[in-house]
Amino acid sequence: MCYTTALDRSYAALQQDYNRKLSYRSPIEILENDDRSILPIRRIVAFARPFWPIITTAEPDEFSIGRWGFLPTRTRTEQEANEFLKKYPTYNTISEDVETKRTYKSAFENGNRCLIPVTEFFEWQDQGKKKTPFKIRIDRDGAFSLAGIWEESALGYRTYSVLTTAANPLMARIHNSKKRMPVIIPKELEETWVRAELSVAETKALCTAFPEQHMLAEEMSS
Repeated sequence: MCYTTALDRSYAALQQDYNRKLSYRSPIEILENDDRSILPIRRIVAFARPFWPIITTAEPDEFSIGRWGFLPTRTRTEQEANEFLKKYPTYNTISEDVETKRTYKSAFENGNRCLIPVTEFFEWQDQGKKKTPFKIRIDRDGAFSLAGIWEESALGYRTYSVLTTAANPLMARIHNSKKRMPVIIPKELEETWVRAELSVAETKALCTAFPEQHMLAEEMSS
């Protein structure tokens, strides 16, 4: 699955990558950072519930801010959110099943898709007594997009989950325990993914493995 990512881009670079403006929204205030900045993000795990720039079907022409970890709309407090995510870690969602799962059904039917920009993601290869981390990116400069599903919450921010699919051969060798990988939306299909009228069949057709020949993987020290 995909629980560790990076977005090592400045605000200016990210806006150039997507030809969209990134403006501060109310969720930024929750972070209580003196410089009001969330970029660059060099490496962070989903369980930290980071805020992240995303592009949604609700506002496809600009960035908004989402929080990693999909929450049902009935979630009312941060305590409820933490309890839900501990019981149901909705940081990743199996794309093949998304329309049948109660948690995601409404969001999927409403076409709540999003682009999640990253510069890298990380997976671990099971080697018996140890797990070896790999840093993975694609063969072009700048950020690229993971596919996500999002929802409005009663907590004042949007939440999202990364969609996953069956791994391509490269990712099957690396993520050899689960043989899954995040859905990566090719650059030429990013505008299609956040088009409101995209059908269920078209959505599912885009949830396929990114070609391994366009991916780069680097083994890291444990």
